[in-house]
Amino acid sequence: MMQKKNKKQVRISEIIIPKYLPIFNSRIKHIILTSGRAGTKSSFAAIRTVYQVIADPHGSMVVLRKRE
Repeated sequence: MMQKKNKKQVRISEIIIPKYLPIFNSRIKHIILTSGRAGTKSSFAAIRTVYQVIADPHGSMVVLRKRE
């Protein structure tokens, strides 16, 4: 018999900074994130990408990171 696992609920507002909350659920296809070092840009992009892939079974994502 399989045992049910408890699911943990996480609020998006608790894991991303307030600056990026307004664009989290936007339908914009291309987003350029700006901020300084340690501005959580990569973390935001990763969280949003995973969220959107889970929410849309027919969706796909590409994340690019500029390296100088």
